[in-house]
Amino acid sequence: MGLSAINPIAFFGLAIALSAVITAGTMFILGRKALHIIWGVFCLAVCVWGGSFYIIAQTHDPVRALLWWKISHVGVILIPILFIHFVYSFLGYTDTRHRLFLGASYAVGAFLLFADAYTSWLINNVKFVFGQFYWVYPPTALYWFLFIFFQILIVYGHIELIWTYFHSADKLQKAQIRYLLAATVLGFVGGGISFSLAFGINIYPITIVTVPLYPIITGYAILKYNLFNLKVVTAQITTVLIFIFTFIRLFTSTSYQDYILNGGLLVIVMALGIYLSRSVTSEVEQRERSEKLAKEVGENAAQLNKQLAEIERMNKYMVDRELKMVELKKENESLQHENDTLKKNT
Repeated sequence: MGLSAINPIAFFGLAIALSAVITAGTMFILGRKALHIIWGVFCLAVCVWGGSFYIIAQTHDPVRALLWWKISHVGVILIPILFIHFVYSFLGYTDTRHRLFLGASYAVGAFLLFADAYTSWLINNVKFVFGQFYWVYPPTALYWFLFIFFQILIVYGHIELIWTYFHSADKLQKAQIRYLLAATVLGFVGGGISFSLAFGINIYPITIVTVPLYPIITGYAILKYNLFNLKVVTAQITTVLIFIFTFIRLFTSTSYQDYILNGGLLVIVMALGIYLSRSVTSEVEQRERSEKLAKEVGENAAQLNKQLAEIERMNKYMVDRELKMVELKKENESLQHENDTLKKNT
């Protein structure tokens, strides 16, 4: 099936998966901090959700649709938990209270994943809507819990970011939070509205069109605020373009053999891209360390020269003081001698 033949939801599902997997690849390839890895895994969860949408929107078999809805909810369950994990890492929260809350969130997520995979507690039925695709309906009690759990974590994460924005004196961090808020609000509002169909509110889920925008916004922030070295980013262009082409080929495969071939090619391209990028990144970091060391040596030399000048000034002051004391002593002795002479004469 060509891209022109798929419905809008399938198209935007593919766009979500593509933009999310590219962002995840960028994080894994260029990232050196836990923060980048967490965001990369978050993007993979979004990719699972978006990729499942691509298949769900074209499936007219309720059994197959139900299966892919369960697969999609692996991403839905993980997205709010990984978002909170990312926010905590970004804001540097490492205290016991925040660690316990994060651990509890992952425990709830593990239970929901189990229920999704092995029971019908979370999703047990789908309904054909808009004459185009099957959607989760009606919601189970556990699905209501997931919806509330999802919303609480997302709202809480944004409150933490907004509070830090208004209380931080770090201009770079404030700039990063601005772009992060713009991206995540677009993504979560657009994606969150898609829950409405599961609760009998017949809103066509076209709002997911905003979801692919968040990697673009975060990517702009990466370039604008130098979260990664621009020379390293430039070195990835060829790898990323090949990766995009291979990813599109995988999603447009028409046979099982094509899926195997393009999937294998995608894995090879990603592996080679990671190896190449890590090598380039390592070389750039080594050069940056050398430049930083040279700068520190220069700064230390300047500081040393300043200290030597201060010592020399103090030494001159002390010498001048001693010379002055000698002169005063001589004057005092001369006056004493004159005074003694006057006493004798009288």
